[in-house]
This record gives sequence, C-alpha cells and structure tokens, in this order.
Amino acid sequence: METFSSETGEWCNLFVESPRVLSPCNSISRQAGVFPCNGMLHWVDADQEFVKGFLLYDPFNDIGHLRYIDPPVEINFSPTDLVFFGVFRGRLRIIQNSHTPFYYWIRPRLYCFSVWELEDYANAGTWCLKCKIKFFDIVSQCPRVGRPVINFLAFHTNAAELVLFQIGKDILWYNVNTKVFKEIGKLRRVEEEFSNVRPPIFLLGYQSWPTPIPRRPLELE
Repeated sequence: METFSSETGEWCNLFVESPRVLSPCNSISRQAGVFPCNGMLHWVDADQEFVKGFLLYDPFNDIGHLRYIDPPVEINFSPTDLVFFGVFRGRLRIIQNSHTPFYYWIRPRLYCFSVWELEDYANAGTWCLKCKIKFFDIVSQCPRVGRPVINFLAFHTNAAELVLFQIGKDILWYNVNTKVFKEIGKLRRVEEEFSNVRPPIFLLGYQSWPTPIPRRPLELE
C-alpha cells in the first residue's frame, strides 16, 4: 500500500496484512471506489460474480493491518448488483442497487435500492437495513422518466430520509418517507445510456459563522 501524509509531505510504501484472501480489483470494487469515514478508508472486496465483503484500513491506529467487514447476512448478492458507499452523521452506509437497469423491463416492481447502515465495527460488523427505495415509486412520481437508469450520488448529511439521485441530466433529492422528489439542478452532459458510472460527489456543509450569541436578558429597573 502507498500512502501520502500531508503532515510530512512524503509518500510511504508499506505492506499490510489481511485476515482473509482478497480478490483482485475488478469493475465492482472500482465502481464503489475508496470511501473515507471516521478517519478510516473503506472499499469493496468482490470477485467477478458478487460482493464478498468490505475492507477497512485505519492509517492512524493500525498501520500494518486491514480489517474485514462481512456484508449484511440478509443480502444475497447477485452478479448484477452494484454497491456504493455513503455516510450519514458519521455512520457508514452502503446502498445496494439490486439488478442492472435492463432488469427493470422484465420485473419493474423488483428493481430497487436497499440502504444499509453499519452500526458496529466490532468483530465482523453489524448492519441494519434502513429502507428500500423502489424504482417503481420514483416513476409514479415522475412519469416522464422513461429510462430505468438511476444513479445513486450521496446521502444527505443530516436528513436521514433524503437521498441524492441522478436521472439523466437531472439531479434530485428523493424523500424515502413521502416518496416525493425535488429537482435541484441539471448536468451539462451525461455518460452513455445505461451507464452505472457514478460521478464524484462532495457535499459541503456551511458552518454557522460567526457563532450566534444569545441576547442578554432585559434588566428590570
């Protein structure tokens, strides 16, 4: 592994041990990318057929070792599933895209996204299913969506019910509780049709500045 420290301004090469045999990098792991959360790096371990688990690297407290997180036991990954990382209030989340867009034309009501949250890093990890987002519900709110290509972009950093999606050139927030979306912008260009390549997304939160100071209580004469 090769790492760069902004404190020293130097690159460092080191060998790290894995508790399990890892698969070579492939399209599934490349699409998910490397995701930072809680000062640690996360990425997908997958073979050519399905996701096997998730790797965790802590460059501050455990330099020479990788940790392995098992996927949720309830998930039966298929070769067509896609997985992407996200974070909500400091908790790691994954969104599982069940089946490729072509599957929508066969059984549209089964085409969905499943949102899982990692509740505990201990042992091999503990996951909790937060919600399922059905493509059919999105289409019912937006009949003009004639193509089943919906790309996950990010989770809202503070609102648990909001998920950011891309449909064609449209960028929208989707409320998983009300099943209503709100368009917030458009892209100038998009990748080819039926592309599952997710563009890099960075959510920047504005901090309150200066810090609000409460008014002094009124003094009674």
